[in-house]
Amino acid sequence: MEECVRKAIDMDVREEGMLSSVVDDVLFLVRKCVRRATSSGSVDCVCAALNNGVALLETTFYQYLFGAVQAGYPSTNFAAEALQTAQNAYNVIQHGKTSEASTDTQKESFLTATNNARGTADLLLELRKGLEQEWSKTQRSDVESGKLDNAVSQLTDVSRKMHHLASLGIESLCKTVFRPKLKSSCEAYADINHTLNDTQLAEFEAVDPFIEQFNANLDKQIASFEPVLLKDNFQTLLLTVCSEVERQMERVIMKCSFNRLGGLQLDREYRQLSAYLSG
Repeated sequence: MEECVRKAIDMDVREEGMLSSVVDDVLFLVRKCVRRATSSGSVDCVCAALNNGVALLETTFYQYLFGAVQAGYPSTNFAAEALQTAQNAYNVIQHGKTSEASTDTQKESFLTATNNARGTADLLLELRKGLEQEWSKTQRSDVESGKLDNAVSQLTDVSRKMHHLASLGIESLCKTVFRPKLKSSCEAYADINHTLNDTQLAEFEAVDPFIEQFNANLDKQIASFEPVLLKDNFQTLLLTVCSEVERQMERVIMKCSFNRLGGLQLDREYRQLSAYLSG
């Protein structure tokens, strides 16, 4: 089984969906081996097959996905862009080609691995449910049923591990892509006058100086990831970004001074931001 899993990893390709071929291939191998063991009628044989499959999922397969997630999503901040520009110039001089392709490959590899981890987590739970339904058709002793329950419960443990890996990927994505831009955008809020008179408050109500553009930019950035992330991963990204917005805005607001009218404007901005984030 180990050789087959490694071969599936070597032949991994991105398909039409958001998952790559390795997910279906590896889970098919595990399912096939367990069902073949089930046909033998030996509970110990089934448990051995499950133990072997789980071990490969937790080691060889997990490390493959973890490696891509750990490599991270290429940074998009100014320093990284400057470094990338310099690297591209060097590659053009030395080799006559740029490294843009490798950057795009790393982006795709990271997003695919994050989706694969989440997809695998869900499919492992489905696999457990399917096996339990098949086994329920055969009468077994309490001892044999206990052995099977203990062995198949390992699939849930691996599912949690894969789910955690997907969450780590989303957190890394937020840290790399969203945090730098949110930090700079929120810093701009400190440059706005917050000690207002009646005329300025009316002007801010007519033409918002910050929050509308802030929401529009954030919405555009978030929307770019919806087509490339599984639904559950995208929802996790939304929650993670919302938490990051809260931290960055609170940090900047604590540096600002407000009079009464400035506080009214802050309340108005807070309500707009809350409505957007919860919408």
